[in-house]
Amino acid sequence: MSPPRTFLLALTAAVTLSLANSAQADLIVNGGFETGDFSGWTQSGDLQDTFVQGGTSPMSPNSSGFQAFLGPPKVGLLAQALATTPGASYTIDFRLAAQNPQANFFALKWGGTTIFSLTNTPGFGYTEYTFNVTASSATTALQFQFLDHLGNFFLDNVSVNPCIPNVPDTGSTFSLLGFASLGLVALRRKLSC
Repeated sequence: MSPPRTFLLALTAAVTLSLANSAQADLIVNGGFETGDFSGWTQSGDLQDTFVQGGTSPMSPNSSGFQAFLGPPKVGLLAQALATTPGASYTIDFRLAAQNPQANFFALKWGGTTIFSLTNTPGFGYTEYTFNVTASSATTALQFQFLDHLGNFFLDNVSVNPCIPNVPDTGSTFSLLGFASLGLVALRRKLSC
């Protein structure tokens, strides 16, 4: 006896949604610095006045209990080497704040290419930055560069997520897989690049 059609539909939808959720897994380790340190990150350059802090002084973390405090007088670096798929698209997302608008610099690099930078920016509260990027190799470096002579930057909630691939058009025929694809379309609208 074969399983009822509604059971197959539910099973197919559950498997499809499970695959969609695993495809959106964050590639960053310790992106919110919630370990209370730079675990998962590689540090280099000037590490003076570069640490993870909790509490509310001089600024509260964007979320949870910790944030990266970045204020070296010379360029410091935070990086992670991410396992990526050549040709695949990813979304980089992070929150950044700045204190004291003098002699500062902040940059984001993806695979060695600068995709965002600020120089001598005025102070600002936590702001979300989001970028869509494409990987060109099986390992891609995500790197933040920073310096701030008289103040500091605050970094929190760093994430890199793969974009959900386009869902093929199911046409006018709705099979069990077609119904499951509708669930992917809903997720895609929410999470795609």
